[in-house]
Amino acid sequence: MKTLLISTLLLLATASAGSAEPPITEEATIELIGQKLAELSETNEMMASALGTSNVADLTKKAITTVKELKETLSANPFIRVGGFTVGIPGGASVDFEFVDGK
Repeated sequence: MKTLLISTLLLLATASAGSAEPPITEEATIELIGQKLAELSETNEMMASALGTSNVADLTKKAITTVKELKETLSANPFIRVGGFTVGIPGGASVDFEFVDGK
């Protein structure tokens, strides 16, 4: 999990860095999305097993925060963006992606 967090932070830093950094690549975008979806999947599993407990609210907040971070990270991405998301009980959160039309 620490490796995932460090990798995500590095990718987020690269994606949001100034003009001195090269633009994010399609491959890096796919890797970032995969990491965030893995994180969201883990939260979803915890939500499913936490039904009926006070942890559901905290896990729902964590899921929404993860999607929000992903949406903000991809906001200037030239390949893909977050189009929307849903949070359901039971089941957790899901994310809808949209391809960005070529500019």
